[in-house]
Amino acid sequence: MKKFLLSLCAFVLVAGSVFAQDAEAIFKEANKSWKSYATAGGDEKMDLLNQAAQKLDMAMKGAEALDEKKASKLYKLRGDVYNELATQSVGRYQIDSEFKISDMMASVKSFNSYKVLFEKASKKYAKRDALEGMKNAVKGMSNMGSVAFQKEDYASSYQNFINLSNGYDFLKDNGVTSDIFPTDKEYNTNLLYAALTANAADMKDEARPIIERLYNEKFDDAGVYENMYKIYVDEDPEKATKILAEGREKYPESEALLIAEINYYMSNNKLDELVGKLENAIELDPTNTSFYLALGSTYDNLTQRELKAGNKEKSDEYFEKAKKYYSETLKVDENNASAVYSTGALYYNRAASMLTELIALEEKGDYSKAAMAQQTAMRADILKEFENALPYFQNSEKLDPSDMNTLLALKEIYARKDDFEMSKVFKTRIEQLNAGEKLESYFADK
Repeated sequence: MKKFLLSLCAFVLVAGSVFAQDAEAIFKEANKSWKSYATAGGDEKMDLLNQAAQKLDMAMKGAEALDEKKASKLYKLRGDVYNELATQSVGRYQIDSEFKISDMMASVKSFNSYKVLFEKASKKYAKRDALEGMKNAVKGMSNMGSVAFQKEDYASSYQNFINLSNGYDFLKDNGVTSDIFPTDKEYNTNLLYAALTANAADMKDEARPIIERLYNEKFDDAGVYENMYKIYVDEDPEKATKILAEGREKYPESEALLIAEINYYMSNNKLDELVGKLENAIELDPTNTSFYLALGSTYDNLTQRELKAGNKEKSDEYFEKAKKYYSETLKVDENNASAVYSTGALYYNRAASMLTELIALEEKGDYSKAAMAQQTAMRADILKEFENALPYFQNSEKLDPSDMNTLLALKEIYARKDDFEMSKVFKTRIEQLNAGEKLESYFADK
């Protein structure tokens, strides 16, 4: 039994030795690619950098089996390669936004390699090299985080921004001051970026401790309140609305907080309160069509609400305001398909409501002269509303020939006008759309 254990122990030692030899051999291959990179040109440079990085990742698996001198060289080279990969990737992306970055975490990997070197090396020069490398890596994280944000890769953006803060803290704890954050404000702003990108990536658990820290430290930025609201809006609506109200009071000019508040009122169908918020939003940004469109839609909903309640005078008042703000949208953007369609829908919905009322009158079975005259007048009014809606839906079809709601409205309006030939045209186009066909505008040249 003793001999067996000694034999097993020898096997383990041999295996470890072979692993170390493998790591050393792979390191040499990576170093060769790194040296070739210095004299290469064009796309070959990036290929060599990526080759070196991949080989060094493989060599890291055997790093623990290497002696300190060889392991230190491995950690440093990996830090150098990934730092250069990050620098070259960001540079090329800034020149060509179509450039594909192979590793969005290159700067984080660079920092981590230097950090391992710093923690494991006993030589002062190795620790000095590690700290200098980490200073370069945190700058790379800042750049890579920004690029990831531009590419809407919010998870990678978060990882770069949070590791940037952590890396800065590590350097500071070890007596090194990086110029990446000249003041506490820049440091906290980076933390805020980490929180908002985590939120954007639906990583609320990662965002929560960061944003709560900034909130408790009273960091002066409206984004703190905006992101706190986003974190709690689903899990604790009462807390979320309290935070939102606090932020709006502190930063009344913040468009982001105003939009969050508008979305809150919209989702909770608080139409009357919403009007004032949207008017405020338009004052802040009079060129933003979404605010005009939202206000038109709000008045549109108020029109329907009052009509159902039998308040015709109030309904007519809201109708005109809805039309006004859809028109204001088109003054800013004359080809705004939503505003064109919504104006047509405004008339169409009023006609539909009147039609419901007409049907109710017909079902009463009152054939008196007065009742029949009333119904005749209502039919004329309904047709007039459909006629008013028609040109808007025709223009909507020009802007978006494949919008199903527009096609359905056109089919119905032509049927109401007894133009069954045109109604059939749009019935056919609806069938074509349902079959997956691509439609060209029917009214484009008319």
